[in-house]
Amino acid sequence: MELMVMHMEEPCFDFLRTKETLGYHVYPTCRNTSGVLGFSVTVETQATKFNSELVELKIEEFLVSYGEKLGALTEEAFNTQVTALVKLKECEDTHLGEEVDRNWAEVVTQQYVFDRLNKEGFVREH
Repeated sequence: MELMVMHMEEPCFDFLRTKETLGYHVYPTCRNTSGVLGFSVTVETQATKFNSELVELKIEEFLVSYGEKLGALTEEAFNTQVTALVKLKECEDTHLGEEVDRNWAEVVTQQYVFDRLNKEGFVREH
């Protein structure tokens, strides 16, 4: 899921923000709702500029176009994305705020897996 969302970030911003100009804050995120994994696409827009039906329609258009892009992804490009995500998870925290954010996300999502990186096989040296 994280791999897909990471791969989706740039095309999501390009389609919904740059081309459709729906709002400045446009991003996909991973979700874990009561143990059910999923993702969401968030578009923060002005209610006076675009209604929710139009925004939803444009998000659906993006998802269709992204599905086509994902279907055309080469094995080499996929492996590059995997390597990038692994390297990101293996990086040490550059400041205490990163560790705090990671642990706070565990609290907010009520998952409390504070050693998630270790369990995923990404042990960080301190």
